[in-house]
Amino acid sequence: MNVFLHIGDARTGSSTLQALLFHNRARLAAEGVDYPVLGTREGKGVAHHKLPFSLLPQWPVHSPIAPVAADDIWGAMRDHLDRSEARVTVLSSEAFLNLSEASVAYVKEALRGHEVTPICVRRDPEDWRRSWRAHRIRQGEVVSPPKQPARDLAGPKMARWGAAFDLVTLPYSKTVLGDVVAAMGLDLAKLETAHARNQSCSDAVLERLNVLNAMALSEANRAALCVVLGDASGVLKGVNLDDLDRAAFNQRVIDFLAR
Repeated sequence: MNVFLHIGDARTGSSTLQALLFHNRARLAAEGVDYPVLGTREGKGVAHHKLPFSLLPQWPVHSPIAPVAADDIWGAMRDHLDRSEARVTVLSSEAFLNLSEASVAYVKEALRGHEVTPICVRRDPEDWRRSWRAHRIRQGEVVSPPKQPARDLAGPKMARWGAAFDLVTLPYSKTVLGDVVAAMGLDLAKLETAHARNQSCSDAVLERLNVLNAMALSEANRAALCVVLGDASGVLKGVNLDDLDRAAFNQRVIDFLAR
């Protein structure tokens, strides 16, 4: 069987791609393409994070997925592939890119007997860092402006995959979604459109969020928060600031300022 491993990178449209593939599972199955539930956060997740997470030195503390042993989840995936009647299986998680050389070798052995093609999207380092900084700010961190040129963090990680497999590398662009599915032999036009995840916002909004992130979400800070937001009735009216989640609050701010 042909197995496509979409290994990332993060900040290259991965979440949107995963949502697209997961929500088109029935359409894909009719074409002989399997996007398994196995390996995802059953009932909620659309990415196969359990697979790479099981091979990281430490299960990510931020993950809502309960830890699972590598031999268990990869053994289950091997059984799934061996029983499957699909002609193609697609697995996707940007965490794959962070695996060590030994873990990449583990993946190769676990999928032995299948034709495995990893696919990675590469973004310009400076552009990637801007996107990552924006993501961290949106999640509630206070992030200082960078003082040094961006380093190529993805290159050495991709080299580990390229040494073990015939890695397909695609440049990040506005057409990245179609480019990735085309590399898998799929036609984007045949799939039901997925809404973009992690939508971008302007630098002005991000810098305002960065200021807000330095202020605790508490009723004691309501007046100060209002000053930063300007007319904040659409964000703060009728809510208890002590009960707000930071990332959810920031999304409300983004939606409000986009009006």
